[in-house]
Amino acid sequence: MKLLLLFMCLLTFSCNTGQTGNVDKPKVYSDTSSLFCKGTPLFVFNESIDKLGSRASFYKDTVNRQGGCYSYLIVDTFFTVRQSTGTMIGNLLIETNNLRQIQRVRGYWEISVQMNDKTRQEAIDSIRQRFFPNMPQNFLLTEADTTRHKSFVEEFKFFPSPDSGDIDHGYVPHWSFYYDAKRSKNGL
Repeated sequence: MKLLLLFMCLLTFSCNTGQTGNVDKPKVYSDTSSLFCKGTPLFVFNESIDKLGSRASFYKDTVNRQGGCYSYLIVDTFFTVRQSTGTMIGNLLIETNNLRQIQRVRGYWEISVQMNDKTRQEAIDSIRQRFFPNMPQNFLLTEADTTRHKSFVEEFKFFPSPDSGDIDHGYVPHWSFYYDAKRSKNGL
């Protein structure tokens, strides 16, 4: 009986340390993104890219592969929003490791509207309602914010596009929104 109890304790201890023999099990984080797609968080850091299959259409970038890592481009009509004053078009780039686990997500939205306070507010409202329903309130005041999770950091930036001042070369002034989710320094 004592031997059985000792065996159960050892088994429990080995399962809790995340090791089985000499092979380390990959750690799984439950941190979900603030970025929503079709009503649910788009990704969980370190989950397989394959779990996105039903949430968004994505394509493997076979040209820009670096080492054992892969990049995937999300081109989904969900990330395009028609506003009363113009259009917001977004793209996402997801970087994975060689196990196809999500390591970084970057998003960029071009908002083709005239730059004034009304269009600024409409764009921010569209971003919050459609993509980031849990966006920090501070973002409305500063137009830039950072949210820290257990294993990753999300950065949000809303700004006039840097090329907006170059009207002589055909650039039309517009707003831009940038999203970057990457591993935190303490995220494993």
